Amino acid sequence: MEDQVAEVKSKVDIVGLIGARVELKRAGKNMRGLCPFHAERTPSFFVSPEMQSFKCFGCGESGDCFSFLEKYEGLSFKEALEELAERVGVKLTRYAPSAAENESKRLYEVLHLAGEYYQYLLQSHKAGARARDYLEGRGVNMAVAREFNLGWAPTSWDSLYKYLVVKKKYPRELVEKAGLIVKSNKVTRQQSNNLGGRARYQSNEARYYDRFRGRIVFALTDFRGRMVGFSGRLLEEKEADSTGSTGSPQAKYVNTPETLVYHKRELLFGLDQAKGMIRKKGKAILVEGEFDVISSWRAGVRNAVGIKGSAVTAEQLKLLIKLTREVVLCLDADSAGDAAMRRGIEEADKMGVDVSVVSVTGGKDPDEVVRHDPKVWKELVAKPKSVYEFLVESAFAKHDGGSGTGKKKITEELVPVLNKISNSVERAHYVRVIAAKLGVGEEALAREMERAGREEKVSPRREERGGEEAKVDRQTVLERYLWGVLLSLSGEWFVRGWKEVGRVEEMSPSFERLRGKMEEFLKVNSGEFELTRFGAGLPHELANLVGEVYLSEKVMAMESGEEACRELGKVAEELSRLVVGKKLALVAVKIGKGEGDQTKLDRLQREYARLTGKLAV
Repeated sequence: MEDQVAEVKSKVDIVGLIGARVELKRAGKNMRGLCPFHAERTPSFFVSPEMQSFKCFGCGESGDCFSFLEKYEGLSFKEALEELAERVGVKLTRYAPSAAENESKRLYEVLHLAGEYYQYLLQSHKAGARARDYLEGRGVNMAVAREFNLGWAPTSWDSLYKYLVVKKKYPRELVEKAGLIVKSNKVTRQQSNNLGGRARYQSNEARYYDRFRGRIVFALTDFRGRMVGFSGRLLEEKEADSTGSTGSPQAKYVNTPETLVYHKRELLFGLDQAKGMIRKKGKAILVEGEFDVISSWRAGVRNAVGIKGSAVTAEQLKLLIKLTREVVLCLDADSAGDAAMRRGIEEADKMGVDVSVVSVTGGKDPDEVVRHDPKVWKELVAKPKSVYEFLVESAFAKHDGGSGTGKKKITEELVPVLNKISNSVERAHYVRVIAAKLGVGEEALAREMERAGREEKVSPRREERGGEEAKVDRQTVLERYLWGVLLSLSGEWFVRGWKEVGRVEEMSPSFERLRGKMEEFLKVNSGEFELTRFGAGLPHELANLVGEVYLSEKVMAMESGEEACRELGKVAEELSRLVVGKKLALVAVKIGKGEGDQTKLDRLQREYARLTGKLAV
C-alpha cells in the first residue's frame, strides 16, 4: 500500500489540484495565492511543483496533496487517497483504515439513513401531513424541502430506534453515538404505553428513545455535503417551553449533541446548497436560522448560510474563506442580534475578512421580511452598510445622544472603532459624522481619540516575546537560507550557485553532510542537478532538512534564477566571513594561551595569518 500511496502522489499535479480551489499566480518557479486556511490580504500561501507540496507562511499549514485534501475538504487520509487514486487512474488494492476512520464511516452511514427516513415521512407519508401543511403555510413547498433535505420526526418515542436498530440492525451504541437516540434508565408511564406496555425491543436493560420527536428536522451537512447531524424544530411557537410528556419543558429547537462527526462551531446551515453561488457572487451572507436561509433561497438570494445560533465562530469563517473573502452579516433585529453582530464583526476583523452589515427592516428577521415582500430582502442585501456605519447607528440607538452621560458612553464605544480605521479620509468622515450627531466639535472627539491611542498597550518587543528568531544563531539562519536558495536553482544558475557555496569553508554538521551528498549526486549525474531526484536519494533526516530550507517564504518568492544567484552570493559572502571570524577568534585564544609546543604554535600562527588574509579580501 505504501508503494501505491507513493504512486498516487507521483501522478498528482498538486498545482492543478490546489489551483482548482485557490487562485494561484506564478512566483518564480512556484505558485502563490491567498491561503485557504486563514484569512489574509497579502498572499503568503505557496505551492511548489518541484516538491509537490504547499506551505503557508502566515498560519504555518503545510503538506502534500493528501494533507491538502484532508485540511481543505475535511477528509480522512483514506478518503483523500481514494479520491486522488480515482483522479489519476490508480486502482487501490487494499488499505487498512484506522478505528476512528471506520467509526466515522459507520456514523455517516447511519446519519444518512436517518435523514432519508425523516425525509420520506415528511414528503410521502401520511404521518408528515401536519408538517407539510405547516411548511406550506410558511411558503416552503416540497421542492424546496427536498433541496434542503427537510424531514419530519414523528411523535412516537422510538420510531427511528425501531427503523435503525431493529430493522436495519445497526448497533444501538452506534446510533446513540450519532446523537439520534438517547439512553435512559427510567421509563415514564407514557413511554411504557408507547412501547406496548413493556420495552419489547430492549429487554430489561437501559431504555433508548428518539432524540427528535414531533419536529420538523433540518439536515446539517459538512463542507462536503455529508450528513453529520440534525436540528429539530417544534411546529408551533406555543409548543415551545410547554411541558412535554417527560415532564420537562420543550425547547423550540433540539440539536444533535457534539459527536465524532458533528461540531456545531464548524457548521453553516445551507453551505452545501450555497457554495456555488458564494463563489460566483464573491460574497457570503450570514443569517441566523434555518428558515432565514430557506426564505432567502426562495427569494432568489442563494448565497446565504445560517450560523446555527447567535454567534459567528472562527471555525465558520474559516469555512467561508475557502470560498470568499467577503462576508455580509445579517442577524436578527433585536438586542441579542445586535450583540451577535458585534461579536461577528470582531471575529471577522481578527481574521482579516472584509465585512459589511445588513440591518433588517420590514420584519424581525430575513424569513419574516421575505414572507412579507421578497423584493425588500433582495434590496437590503444588495446595499449593505459598512461596519463603521452600523456601529455608529447601533451606539446612538443604545444611548441617549442628547444627555452628557449618553454622549460619554457613545464616545467610549466609538473612539476605539475610529482609531482602528486605517484610511485617514474615511476616518475623518466618521469623525465629522459622529461629532455632528453628538453636537460637539471635531477637535474634542480628536482629543479623545489621541488620549485613547496613548493608553493603548504597546506590543512587547521581539526580545521580550522570546520569539524563535531571537533564539536562532546567525550562522544557522544564513546556512538555512543559503541552501534554500541553492536548491531553488537549476541549470547554469545552479552551477554558479554551487561555486558560491564552495566559498564557505565549513558549515554545521548537518549541512556539511548535505554538502557531501550533493557532491556525490553531482558526480554521478555529470554535474546536472534535479531537486526531486536529489531529495529522493537522501536519508530521512536530510530529506526533511531539504524540505524545510527549500520551503521558506523568501526562497519561494524568488522571481528568477538571476535574482536567486545574486542573493546567494551575498549570503555566501556573509556566511564565509562569519565562519572565518569564528575560527580566527578560536585560534587567537589558543595562541594567547600558548598551548602546545613550538611546532603547534607555528601552525597556529600560519592559520591565523591565512584567516586574517581571507577576511581582508
